[in-house]
Amino acid sequence: MGRPIVYGTAGSTYVWSVRLALAEKGVAHELVEVGFGPHREE
Repeated sequence: MGRPIVYGTAGSTYVWSVRLALAEKGVAHELVEVGFGPHREE
């Protein structure tokens, strides 16, 4: 299985919860910072 990728901002409680669960299980993961605001390219 590949390394999980967590998308979000490090300050998010939801991202923090996911990262904590992965750390408790000893699963290496990657955090991809996704900022707030528009995400569309027009």
